[in-house]
Amino acid sequence: MGPNEKKFNNIPNEIKRYNLAKSVKHYLYFQRSEQEIMEVYINDIPFKKYSEHKNSAVSFPINEYILKSGTQKVDVVFKSLKGKPFRMGFGGIIKIKKVAKSEDYKNNKVIKEYTTPIIDNNGVKQFIATGQLEYRDSFTFEATVPYDFTGWRESQDLSEMDVDVLEKEVVNFHKNVIDIAKRKDREALFQLFYQSEFQKAESEYYDDKLFKKFTGGYNFILDDPTVKFLPLENYKLQLYANSKIVTLESIEKYGSYALRFDYIYISSKTGKEYDKTSSFKIFLHKPKGSDKLVPIR
Repeated sequence: MGPNEKKFNNIPNEIKRYNLAKSVKHYLYFQRSEQEIMEVYINDIPFKKYSEHKNSAVSFPINEYILKSGTQKVDVVFKSLKGKPFRMGFGGIIKIKKVAKSEDYKNNKVIKEYTTPIIDNNGVKQFIATGQLEYRDSFTFEATVPYDFTGWRESQDLSEMDVDVLEKEVVNFHKNVIDIAKRKDREALFQLFYQSEFQKAESEYYDDKLFKKFTGGYNFILDDPTVKFLPLENYKLQLYANSKIVTLESIEKYGSYALRFDYIYISSKTGKEYDKTSSFKIFLHKPKGSDKLVPIR
């Protein structure tokens, strides 16, 4: 194991630790009544994009989208499936929960609850966007965290760049990651993503076990012999966080990113093999005073 990989793996021991009672974790829970497309953005950064075949009844940690205490914004987009208008009974709910690390998750407190608006249409209750193909809404909640990160707040406005130049830089970064993974260059890969994973680990208060769980993807694309990277194509350039973060999203697979790969999944229960495809999310920014794109959480 080289020095860069050792440094990466030691992140849980290097991040700042806070009083457990003040180490508040925030979670987002959502549910929708029908299998329509749903997109959720936190502070103008994509959190989840769900297709018609996916729904959720679990809570996801969201501290990595929060830079400091105060007002946070959530944008939600519902898109009707296959051009069919929303039915009157459609509905969705999003809950923001918080719990201190010193407490059991079951003691979480709901600090914000959003429900899709319902109107009275001649005595009939119905979804406000009944008959439409898309509905957008937003809400805010107040977060309390012990940290105050610069993050992307002072990053450069990438919308001021020539779009072709920016796209070339972003594509080249993705190609470099693929090349590094194919070469099995562990030192280069762990050095490249050290800072972004450090920031994420600190915001989510990762211990060694959780850190290994949520960064296991790096070892997977380096070590799994069945991983086969797909051609970098059929993508679109997307700006987020007030044009301070950029990424490449797949236009072939909804909710996926441009860096995609095939692999073989082996069921631990049956031993049966399944062909799978996954993607590797890369968010990039240019820090203040720098002309180089680097990963950001």
